Amino acid sequence: MSFYLLVADDSKMSRNKIKKIVSSIISDIDVSEAGNGNEALESCRTKNIDLMLLDLNMPEVDGYQVLRTLKAENLSIPTIVLTANYQRGSIAEIEEIGGAMTVLRKPPTLEMIEQALKEYHFI
Repeated sequence: MSFYLLVADDSKMSRNKIKKIVSSIISDIDVSEAGNGNEALESCRTKNIDLMLLDLNMPEVDGYQVLRTLKAENLSIPTIVLTANYQRGSIAEIEEIGGAMTVLRKPPTLEMIEQALKEYHFI
């Protein structure tokens, strides 16, 4: 049975790095990509996503709005937020919105992602 991962980040390079890291941790994985929040929401609505790794700063619809929309539509997608803007205000806003399991600083390392996957029982 495949593990379905959605990587939502406007940087192709970041998506590739994240896919490579997670694929090295979880062997049977199917990865979808989204280059903006609209694409991420479409995937969340149409696919059975086991986990989404979500960048906050994306064009069109940002990660904050993705979390708000998922909550408003009662779509429960386990989400790890990735951000270079790791500040108290950003973390507080994510916590206020809800829907994210944890927030990791970008760029994430293999160890950071592996620890989060273990902590939330994905591996």
